[in-house]
Amino acid sequence: MRFPSYLPAAFLVLAAWCPLHANAQSNPSDAEIERASRLFAKADAYEDARDFRNALEAFEQTAQIAMTPGIRYHIAFCQEHLGKLLDAARNYATAQREAKASKSPAAKSVLAVVDQRFTDVAGRIPHVTLKLHPALERQQVKVLVDMQPANLQPSGTFELDPGEHNITVIASGFSPTQLHIVIAEKELREVKVTLNPIAKVAASERNLPTSTVTPPASGVRVGALISTAGATIAAGFGVAAYVLAGSAQEDGKTACASSLTGCDDLKGTVRTWDALALGAWIGAATLGVTATFLWLKPNGNAGTNRATHVSIAAGRVAVGYSF
Repeated sequence: MRFPSYLPAAFLVLAAWCPLHANAQSNPSDAEIERASRLFAKADAYEDARDFRNALEAFEQTAQIAMTPGIRYHIAFCQEHLGKLLDAARNYATAQREAKASKSPAAKSVLAVVDQRFTDVAGRIPHVTLKLHPALERQQVKVLVDMQPANLQPSGTFELDPGEHNITVIASGFSPTQLHIVIAEKELREVKVTLNPIAKVAASERNLPTSTVTPPASGVRVGALISTAGATIAAGFGVAAYVLAGSAQEDGKTACASSLTGCDDLKGTVRTWDALALGAWIGAATLGVTATFLWLKPNGNAGTNRATHVSIAAGRVAVGYSF
């Protein structure tokens, strides 16, 4: 239901104007009133074409200049048809209250239609009632609908728009519980929610599962690590020296074939690399034996460096009254 067709847009904006909106200017200029009239006419055309999304945007722009009961009514009308029933109901109720406080003829025309619209929308709003286990008092629970706070009643019931929603239930001492629901207009749904208590550390609790804290490495283990690393490095150096000795030998053969004075000085280089390779491998073997011995040796701090046990106790839950 819309305003009677005999009320033109300019009349609804000008005759019913009064500073009812916090963002509306208290004394708009003639140019601003003219702009508001054009925006209202544009919004009205969108509304006639049932393009409620664009109509709502244009009506809200109009309201930034001059909010009236009539403009608020149209905002609520668009919200209703976009499925935003909660916003529509609030704006219908506010338009009704503002129209009763206004003395303008246009405001009185709002009263002729707003009562029925508010009653119709309020009857279509879905309701969800939470049944919590364990039961908690109202002040212990917070409910978010799509990350926005819900108006939770003492009965555990709250309103929401029809459609898909993500619901989060938050209670002190419990892990947040999330639900996904799809709800239709006029639906009254009861949802059972089991709250899981958050575990708390209680070292004094007995006969409870324990967690182990790993002690720091002892000196024996540190020596084993160093020996292992040294053996690896020495073995790698030995391999590199052996490869270089082979390369020097091949180079020496080539040089010796063309030498007129002899090859003894060339052989010295090969012998040096061979000696380095042999020494590195002997060192690697020695470090390897040492590392093996240290790894197999019992930890010297076994008697004093035992794992520390920390008891983990489940948090106690105080069950209050049911909603």
